[in-house]
Amino acid sequence: QNLYEPATNIRFGCTILRHYLTREGGNVARALARYNGSIGRDEYPNMIFSAWQRFNKQSYVAYKP
Repeated sequence: QNLYEPATNIRFGCTILRHYLTREGGNVARALARYNGSIGRDEYPNMIFSAWQRFNKQSYVAYKP
């Protein structure tokens, strides 16, 4: 399998994120932090939520450990 192939890379990334979502009981911020290896710090989840807001024009609560 070629992880440099975009479709493969995205598929694996989504599978891993789904695992973390299940592990964190559906808590998206904690799952994102765990995915990025930054559990307990809010920079990465907040960056993702900020980008999500720009693209979806929705409000999300910032992650606080």
